[in-house]
Amino acid sequence: MVDAIRFPGTVEWSGENPGIYLKANPNGPFTTLASFFRVVLSPHGRGHALVLVSPPNEFVRRTTLPDGQ
Repeated sequence: MVDAIRFPGTVEWSGENPGIYLKANPNGPFTTLASFFRVVLSPHGRGHALVLVSPPNEFVRRTTLPDGQ
């Protein structure tokens, strides 16, 4: 049996975070970054959020779409 690895501290959140870059045309530059969060454990409960950043190399205009808001 393998011993569990334990780290001191508190888990802020746990889940999945896939992302995707989007282009207007296949040969053009990236136009948007979409990052999806599926939270399975947090002090605030479970949920989902989508963060859109456009353009992705300038963090100027962004939209966050959480559950229930």
